Amino acid sequence: MKHRQPKLIVIATFAFLLSFTAHAKPKFSSYEMTRQEKLANAQDDIQFMDAATPEELQKLMPAPAFGEMFFENPFEVQSHNGIEVEIDVSIADQSLHATFPGGDFSTIISSARRGYHTATGCFRHPHLELMHYSSKYENSPMPHSMFYYGGYAIHGTMEENHLGRPASHGCVRVSRADAAYLYSIVEQFGASHTRICVQ
Repeated sequence: MKHRQPKLIVIATFAFLLSFTAHAKPKFSSYEMTRQEKLANAQDDIQFMDAATPEELQKLMPAPAFGEMFFENPFEVQSHNGIEVEIDVSIADQSLHATFPGGDFSTIISSARRGYHTATGCFRHPHLELMHYSSKYENSPMPHSMFYYGGYAIHGTMEENHLGRPASHGCVRVSRADAAYLYSIVEQFGASHTRICVQ
């Protein structure tokens, strides 16, 4: 028995290692989110950002910053691969210019007024909502919304007399007619082929 004990210990140790290796799981999963899950997360993000205070927004999203809801590699935005609709917003000029196959379009906007913040940077694949109601600002209607970063969107406004100067809580406002037209362009060519730059 004295000579068999070391052999039993070696066999037991070897069996334990085999069992551990067979049941060990990788530390990082290769699981990839489905599009439906990404959309659900984006919707949650929109509601969260919509309810946040201006101070919270500034802490969460310092400008300028790259980011978007569904695009895994933000640096590819700079190469414009696959982009057909380019929307450029100038906060300094309070203007918007869009180019797309076969045409272009310009209009005036309202960005964030004093005490609020409009997210700047370049973003791809906006989230479209035909009609959104702000959960923070008394269910204010936001027709033809294109959410480009969290709760920040380009959308139509009922306060068209304020266009041409800062007046919003952070979104980029345009007239209802211009919002509907811009929305139809993005729908036609696809949100995944749309880039929005706000500077």
